[in-house]
Amino acid sequence: MDGGRPAPRVLVVDDSEIVLAFLTAELVDAGYLVETATNGASGITVVGEWHPDVVLCDLKMPGLSGYDVVEALKEKAPLTPVVIFTDSDDLRCAVEAMRRGACGYLVKGQEPGVLLGEVERALARRRVLERNRELEAANLRYQRELEQMVEMKTREIARLEAARAQADRLAAMGSFVAGIAHEVNNPLAVIKANGQFLWRVLAEEGATIDSQALEALSELRTCTQRIQEIVAGLKRFSWQGTAQEQCELKEVLDEVKLLCRERTPPTVRCEWLVSPDVQTVAMPRGDLVLVLSNLCVNAAHAVEATGRPGTVTVRVERRGPDVTLAVRDDGTGIPPELLQRIFDPFFTTKPPGKGSGLGLALVRQVVQNAGGSIDVESTLGSGTTFRLTVPAALRGAGAA
Repeated sequence: MDGGRPAPRVLVVDDSEIVLAFLTAELVDAGYLVETATNGASGITVVGEWHPDVVLCDLKMPGLSGYDVVEALKEKAPLTPVVIFTDSDDLRCAVEAMRRGACGYLVKGQEPGVLLGEVERALARRRVLERNRELEAANLRYQRELEQMVEMKTREIARLEAARAQADRLAAMGSFVAGIAHEVNNPLAVIKANGQFLWRVLAEEGATIDSQALEALSELRTCTQRIQEIVAGLKRFSWQGTAQEQCELKEVLDEVKLLCRERTPPTVRCEWLVSPDVQTVAMPRGDLVLVLSNLCVNAAHAVEATGRPGTVTVRVERRGPDVTLAVRDDGTGIPPELLQRIFDPFFTTKPPGKGSGLGLALVRQVVQNAGGSIDVESTLGSGTTFRLTVPAALRGAGAA
């Protein structure tokens, strides 16, 4: 026996007390731990309780035969090898025992070395079966890990391809939009100049003009200003540069609060939770004002749409070298089928004339130009959270 391993366990099943005593003595002398059973049923019970490494079982016994024991243990203890022994050297009995699952066949009365050799072969078979099972388990684990890795890589590739396709679309649209903005801007400048001239002549210089004409002129000036704002948004959206400025957060928030007070319904309360360790953000001041005011006003409108009072919460925190800015509302929420489209250029759920569809597209463009990211979570009927992550300071500029 190997001194480094515990002694193997051998169960001997035979209805003869003399045979049990003889085999037990022989096996114990060879260094095995031995347990005995006087019939097949009790032998099966001992296997379940004692868990032997090898079973030596007589073929012919009252009640369950050796064949029955082999077939029972094939279900209950498939790794436990069974060696059948008997008084007969009938080859047909040996073949039948092996067919039913025995790993060896031994005729009683042979030299002690034959018995011990058969036990060692059975132990070797058990070690092979255990190793095979370990390899199968390891193979299954490896397959699961490989499948998970492939699935994760597939999702990552799909995400990168979608991001690249989106970037290509945005680049192409940016060029297209820049051309449109340029073409619109030229006649718009003429319309604006002429409108201002007419207003000055007819209104400011005291010329006689009826109220309808004055109202039409006022609407012309208002619509011209609106078109200018849209064109400015188009030009801003088409810009592909990288922001290389940083701003004081307090100054930005003071300006955003003022803008929100002017454009937030009275039923909506704004809550500002700003961590004291955030002082600067690596974005141009105008860009950050545009982003936060756009998100806050959209959030206020979502709350107003519920028809009940609600809250817009702006939370600013420092996360290592970055700043997270979360805008949360308890408004209507965004339907799942629209959630994937809200950052698309020109997509809007507002009525005609109320939105250009450039707001969130421009917000994402500005945030990405600053080296940041934006994501959104929304539950229909419960509200929406937009979360931005941007650098706290320009790279290489030191800690804020």
